[in-house]
Amino acid sequence: MSRGNEDAPNKHQLSVDLVLEILSQYQRREILRFCRDAPTNTFPMHQVITHLRDIEAELNDEEPGTDHLQSVLMHVHGPKLDTVGLVEYDIGEQYIEYFPNEQIETALEHIDRMEDDW
Repeated sequence: MSRGNEDAPNKHQLSVDLVLEILSQYQRREILRFCRDAPTNTFPMHQVITHLRDIEAELNDEEPGTDHLQSVLMHVHGPKLDTVGLVEYDIGEQYIEYFPNEQIETALEHIDRMEDDW
């Protein structure tokens, strides 16, 4: 299941364009924030979906359907994050494992500061 030591950052170097592409979608940023801030690097998929549902409800003043968010996670954002080595997810077992990446986390921290200032 694990690709290595969960405490070691993902050493895979990503291009600037790829980092920006990954972080261009607010739902992916929220998924990565959840992963970054979670007490462990492996967690049930429903926790990420609940986090996304809470963010969507706050942004849009309405709560989206869980099925829709699960579909988006499994078919859009999950594959993108898996392809670049940031997560591994298992649809059957309903878990996500996060592999920290220093480039992504540094860029996300900059975005967090920008959002705080705006």
